Amino acid sequence: MKGKASKSSATLPSAFEEPVRLDLIRRAVRAARANRRQAYGASPQAGFRHSVSWPGKGRGMARTPRKNG
Repeated sequence: MKGKASKSSATLPSAFEEPVRLDLIRRAVRAARANRRQAYGASPQAGFRHSVSWPGKGRGMARTPRKNG
């Protein structure tokens, strides 16, 4: 390609003959912008997680969950 106009015209698919729907364009732009946004807030599981799992007694581990009961 040398940047010159060609004498033959290209045929476009029929989708290019449809009218432009601005509501779809707005929705696509809104979705793209929403995906860029970083979510924030507390985790739904905050306070319910433990820093360690309970392997059973008699192992001599430093961090074990509290005994219930």
